[in-house]
Amino acid sequence: MFRCRVVTNVSFLTIVFAALQALSHGARPAFPGLGDPGALTSLSIVGDRGDEGITLRGREDRGQLVVTGDFASGQKRDFTGQVGYTTKPKGIVGVDATGVLTPLASGTAIVTA
Repeated sequence: MFRCRVVTNVSFLTIVFAALQALSHGARPAFPGLGDPGALTSLSIVGDRGDEGITLRGREDRGQLVVTGDFASGQKRDFTGQVGYTTKPKGIVGVDATGVLTPLASGTAIVTA
């Protein structure tokens, strides 16, 4: 014969049930996070191969740009996917919305964000 004894702690179950009910109705716990970063003071753009530029060799080569925003509070945030990119002259390198560089033709181009 096998005996099983179940003991419940009513106050614990009540608290868990209340927390689950709050979460199911859209309530989310408050997390402190980083807070307000203040005013955006500058944007910087760097490549995955250093600040001196990126050399792409061959049609299959790729490069990655990273755009960082500096704020008055000292915080830094990634803006890579939030900015638009232009190249000059056109037709040398392509840049997608995530900052990935793709070679299109031989030459030198300047990318701005």
